[in-house]
Amino acid sequence: MKKGFTLIELLVVIAIIGILSSVVLASLNSARVKSRDARRIADLNQISKAMELYYDANGQYPPDNCIYDTSKGCLASLPPTSGSDWAGGTVGVSNIVPNFISKLALDPLNTSSSNFFYYYEAVFAGQTQFGTTCGSTVCAYMLSTSLENTADPRINNSCNGCYPSHNYCIPGGSARLNSSC
Repeated sequence: MKKGFTLIELLVVIAIIGILSSVVLASLNSARVKSRDARRIADLNQISKAMELYYDANGQYPPDNCIYDTSKGCLASLPPTSGSDWAGGTVGVSNIVPNFISKLALDPLNTSSSNFFYYYEAVFAGQTQFGTTCGSTVCAYMLSTSLENTADPRINNSCNGCYPSHNYCIPGGSARLNSSC
C-alpha cells in the first residue's frame, strides 16, 4: 500500500486554497477603500476646524485667489490633469498654514493621474454662491472630495454645485449643501 496523496486530492486542496485567498483579498481591498474614505473625512474635518479658527482670528474665511484651489494646486479647470500639492503661499486654503493647522492634508490617492483630490471654494464679498450672499467679507466656503465606497451613507451626490462630481462636502459659514455655484 502506497502512502501519499493522489493528484485529485492535491488539486482539490489547491482549488480550496485559491478560493479562500480570493475571498480574503476581496475583503482586504474593501477595507482599504473604507480606510481611505475615513482618512478623507478626517482630513476635511481638520481643515474645516482650522478654517473656523482662521475666521475667529480674521473675521472672514481665507480668500480663494485662484480659479480652482485644490490639493493638486491652483488650477484653471476641473478635473485636474496634473499637480500634486496645494498651491501654497497666500493662495486660498494655504492661508491657514502654519497658524491654524501644521500641514494641509492630501487625498490618499492624490496623484497627477488620479481623480481623487480635495477642493476649496470660497464665497467672496458680494458673491452669491452655495445658497448664501456675502456682504463685505468671505463669509462662507465649501470643502469637498470624492468617496470611493459608493455604499457609504454619508455620500451626497452633487453636494458641491461648483464641482458636482464630488460626493462628500463640508459647508462652512452660511454655505448650504446642494446649492448652485
